[in-house]
Amino acid sequence: MSLNFPLRVALVLSLVGGGFGLWYMTGSREITAADPAPTPGGFVPFSHWPQDQKPEVVFVVSGQTFGYLSPCGCSRPQKGGLERRANLMAELRAKGWPVLGLDLGDVSPPKKIPEQDRLKYRTAMLALREMGYVAVGLGKYDFNHDLFSLLGEFTVQHPKDPRPVILSANLAGKGDKPGTAIPREEKFSGGKDERPLVEDVEVITKDPNNGACLPVGIVGAFGPTVYKEIIATDPQFETLDNAKILPAVLAKIAANPAQPKMNVLLYAGTLEEAKSVAEAFPAFNLIVCQIEESEPPQFPTQVNDGKTFIIQVGHKGQNVGVVGVYKTANGYELKYQLVPLGEQYITKPEDVPNHKVLQLLEGYAKQVKDRNLLAKYTVNPLDHPAMIQNPKANLTYIGSDKCTACHPNENKVWGASHHAHAYDSLVKKAVNPGNRQFDGDCVSCHTVGWHPNGLAYKSGFVSEAKTPHLKHNGCENCHGPGSGHAADPKDKKLLAAMTSWRENPNDKMPAKEKLEALAKVKFGETSPVQLTPKEQMTWNRVNSMCMRCHDGENDPKFDLNVNFPKIMHSGFKAKANAGLPEIP
Repeated sequence: MSLNFPLRVALVLSLVGGGFGLWYMTGSREITAADPAPTPGGFVPFSHWPQDQKPEVVFVVSGQTFGYLSPCGCSRPQKGGLERRANLMAELRAKGWPVLGLDLGDVSPPKKIPEQDRLKYRTAMLALREMGYVAVGLGKYDFNHDLFSLLGEFTVQHPKDPRPVILSANLAGKGDKPGTAIPREEKFSGGKDERPLVEDVEVITKDPNNGACLPVGIVGAFGPTVYKEIIATDPQFETLDNAKILPAVLAKIAANPAQPKMNVLLYAGTLEEAKSVAEAFPAFNLIVCQIEESEPPQFPTQVNDGKTFIIQVGHKGQNVGVVGVYKTANGYELKYQLVPLGEQYITKPEDVPNHKVLQLLEGYAKQVKDRNLLAKYTVNPLDHPAMIQNPKANLTYIGSDKCTACHPNENKVWGASHHAHAYDSLVKKAVNPGNRQFDGDCVSCHTVGWHPNGLAYKSGFVSEAKTPHLKHNGCENCHGPGSGHAADPKDKKLLAAMTSWRENPNDKMPAKEKLEALAKVKFGETSPVQLTPKEQMTWNRVNSMCMRCHDGENDPKFDLNVNFPKIMHSGFKAKANAGLPEIP
């Protein structure tokens, strides 16, 4: 891979300051006309729902959250997060609607720092309980962390409290003999007089926060694609045939004294698999299934002559699906609204002190600090690619100040950028919650010497106390560890290692004037300038490196053509009479 070290945000001067991390936002901000509320398909949300009738029940549906507690807040506009979801649900309840929260599963983050991963899961589940979620399914990410450890973080600790029930009807334990299975209720026994830790079905008759609602039966199950991955991940589990399990749970729902009128399936499977289940079991009125893309479709897939809705809600809680159930002369009718959780759902400043979900996020950040979880990111640091390619050089990070003596002009450009103060953003600007300078998820884009996946490189930033010279986004985030170049500036191999976005020594980014001209081109217009093939290849490499922090999620308006000219520092002569080559 030619893009062999993390450019981070040092290459690109985005005026937002380079990113506050991956799990938070900056807190309350006044929304202006420049930040319009998202309108899917150009329609105001819920405007196509009956205006003279209240729904019998409303489902707020999420899934595949992957541990994403809230957007980073580094730029505007961003979407998603538990705080905004809570505010949407409160807004719907304020209409007098009974609201049930349902989550497909994959609440857990990708596996990185186990202790922090579990803390994210616990925080998310506590927030879901606070919002009035009644059921949560399971996904493959939940099994990457040892499912019983996750259940111990929340479900075991709340055996009797109102809680989102974990559902997976076709999950069982692997038996001692081939072809046998340990029943789910035995494998996940909650103990004497307690419910199993994983249930097959849940019947709901009231919104936990807003009174009675239409009785609903909710089931969780895996599809073939996902249960093969689960068994491969953790062989202690087995999955049972849905063709046998689902008729049993539907009969169980039908026999419930509440006589549920709606059946929902939280289905950890693909859309095609969900269609097959819908056709085989038309008793399910609503099926929530997984999606590979981060952004979901605007409309549901309808099967069984429109009587069954299949919905997908995307990744990381940036959007939620809202389903309204309305009584008609012939039964019940479903209405669907995809809701992007934009900045219109940010908490008003006066409501922040009493916002319970924000309090949970603040508690999470404090625990990350108190447990010193940042130190765990540096226990087994990674070798930077330049270290691997130049083993005899013993490369280390030295900090931007060491570059100044020979590169004063470049340092001046960097010093005028927000990247030169990136760490200060975590300390001084990040609120609701604070303490983000102690979180590796945030530190990774605000210091020198971290891998783009959020783990430290050898000799990279450890803490403000131990490595103060590696605070902020410095030269070495773009150019790699600089000790070798500083010790022997004429070494061409080490010099080449400092410009890894080049395939050939003469590759250069397009001229500043060219980039500025491209930045002015509007969508659909013909560009007055064109990049040469070599320029385009270099542009692509640089852009790819920049977007490791300036991606569409953390910096949705990022444009290399706009931002790169602000920090261009090529062509400066080296220090007078030093006999050094021109800075590439």
